[in-house]
Amino acid sequence: NEAPALRQKKTEVNVPFTFVASNEKVVITIDEEPAMIEGCTLNFIVRDVRDENGNYSLPAVWSDRAGFEARAADYAAAAAKLADLAKAGDKPGFATQFGEVGKACKACHDAYRKPDDHH
Repeated sequence: NEAPALRQKKTEVNVPFTFVASNEKVVITIDEEPAMIEGCTLNFIVRDVRDENGNYSLPAVWSDRAGFEARAADYAAAAAKLADLAKAGDKPGFATQFGEVGKACKACHDAYRKPDDHH
């Protein structure tokens, strides 16, 4: 038969994988036999990235890294001032600064943390 071959529809299959992400790179480990994916085009969609505490982050953590790090620095500065006020025994200052630490947490979470049922 000299008829042209029918074009096959692309098949999409979920392949189990794990990954580790850092500021510099993402390392993806495919948990599949090499023969099963040989000759395939692999596309990865990473969803539901969690930090070491199990919290979900938004992709903006990586795409707006400078903003994320600035908010983290704001939190660190607010927490350090809180510690200094505690050491000094400044109860009114501590109470006020405690609210500032909460604001720093909220600012980062609002921008970079996925909403969930627990917060």
